Amino acid sequence: MLYKSLPKNHQTRIVYFGCPHLRSISASEYFNCLKSLRPLFKDSDFYNSVAGFYINSAPENSGEKRISLRITYFTTNPLKTRKIIKNFEKRHSKDIKIYSFNLPIWEEVFKFLISFLNPKECNDEDLRFNKFLNAYTQISLELLENFGRDCSRRLVADYRLNYNPHHRQLWGTSPKEFFESVFNKHSQFFRELNNNYSAEQLWEDLKRAETGSRGVWLHYLVNMLLTLDLNPYGSPIPAGQKRSFLNDIELDMPDNWQSDCDF
Repeated sequence: MLYKSLPKNHQTRIVYFGCPHLRSISASEYFNCLKSLRPLFKDSDFYNSVAGFYINSAPENSGEKRISLRITYFTTNPLKTRKIIKNFEKRHSKDIKIYSFNLPIWEEVFKFLISFLNPKECNDEDLRFNKFLNAYTQISLELLENFGRDCSRRLVADYRLNYNPHHRQLWGTSPKEFFESVFNKHSQFFRELNNNYSAEQLWEDLKRAETGSRGVWLHYLVNMLLTLDLNPYGSPIPAGQKRSFLNDIELDMPDNWQSDCDF
């Protein structure tokens, strides 16, 4: 499902999910929650109420490995989108639970009313970043569905661990060289990227590195599919930490893992 053009005048909202009776979730439970949320992403009401969204894991507290599943969505009608998400939770309460929105409902209403009186446009750089976040999320969702959970995660882990992608000046193998054939084969969203946000823009953004809060943009793709990244600002993962990293994200990496995947 190709998302619409993201307008400059939009609002950003966040919602945190976990499993019922289980706020803090493991990596495997994170993907079970993600699977339970797929009907929401394909729901026409949700689609029509947002201009895009992105998914990542979020630590319950700073520095902790316990996580929840966080959806950040871009909308011009946050109250409507919030209601749609709440109604989805009620219909799927056996599988998924909302633990919090980033704003209490009274503040949501206040900000929504203020936006009519004083609408604010995000700048070109923020708009570019939000388009990137939405694009990698839609592609990743299709990879999980078409390429498979294990293959998608192993693909990203292989790149993160073995091709030194996070070091700003050492792109031995570029994201385009490594991912393009898989993206093209297994993601309709990728194949339909256009001038609103092009494939070349995606490749450029996956190599983008900043010194501020955004860090290396590839980090966000790593975080969504691995649930963890040791450093968002460019440091390669030392060889001695690779095994513990894989254990933390609950991922087995056999030497011949590629043979089980549809490349």
